Amino acid sequence: MSGYKYGKRSLTKLNEAEPVLKELFIRALWNSPEDIAVIEGHRTKEDQDKAVSLGNSKVKWPHSKHNKLPSQAVDAVPYPIDWGNRARFESLAEHIKSVWAQMESEGATGDWKLEWGGNFKYFYDGPHWQIVKK
Repeated sequence: MSGYKYGKRSLTKLNEAEPVLKELFIRALWNSPEDIAVIEGHRTKEDQDKAVSLGNSKVKWPHSKHNKLPSQAVDAVPYPIDWGNRARFESLAEHIKSVWAQMESEGATGDWKLEWGGNFKYFYDGPHWQIVKK
């Protein structure tokens, strides 16, 4: 057990997400080597338009996994946030993938598959995690 606890904002964002994503990040924090903040869950049209205009998303409303409710995507970061430290995002990604693998072995992921934005071909999105149907 890590001793880390999600703050109010992170819990609000997790509560907007599909239950399997919420479970993933609850478990991930439980034994995480570092603190995690969930900074994004569901996005409204206004939020999605802003994310696109700022270059934080390439997907227009309503096609992002963030635009579903419950959200099929969350953005999670190692906390405190250092946007320039890609190695921390990659380390967190390996941890989250291992937690997902454990959940899969327990049959707790249903017919969902996990995707990480750090593996996107045309846009590195280190904080982004989404689920898609298998």
